[in-house]
This record gives sequence, C-alpha cells and structure tokens, in this order.
Amino acid sequence: MVVIVKRRGHNERFDERKVYASAYATCISAHYPEIKCEKIADEITRKIKDFIKNKKQVQSKHLRESRE
Repeated sequence: MVVIVKRRGHNERFDERKVYASAYATCISAHYPEIKCEKIADEITRKIKDFIKNKKQVQSKHLRESRE
C-alpha cells in the first residue's frame, strides 16, 4: 500500500480511481471529447502508478511533478 502525504501533512491511501476521476474531470472542463479524456486519464493514471510502484510513501507534490 502506498501512502500519499498531502499538502497539509495528513496521509491518504493511494486511490487510482481518484487520480483517474481528477484527470478526466479536468479534460472535460477543458471541453475535450469524452474519448480523448478517457485516454488522457488512463495515461496519467498509468504514469503515476509506474512512478509510485516501488515506493511506500510519496508526497502529493511529487505526483503532480511526475505527470510532466
């Protein structure tokens, strides 16, 4: 289980559904087509899962940086 250290210092379990939903919602709000939003959200989720796969704890700011 990977623990995410949030900006205010509290811990939260990594939830890939939350990552996907956030990426998807961002794309939708930017008026991308749904199918493109799904692909982008899948890609971002995959990149973040790859980034954290061997870690026990990650700061949320590093997750934001890992998408780039």
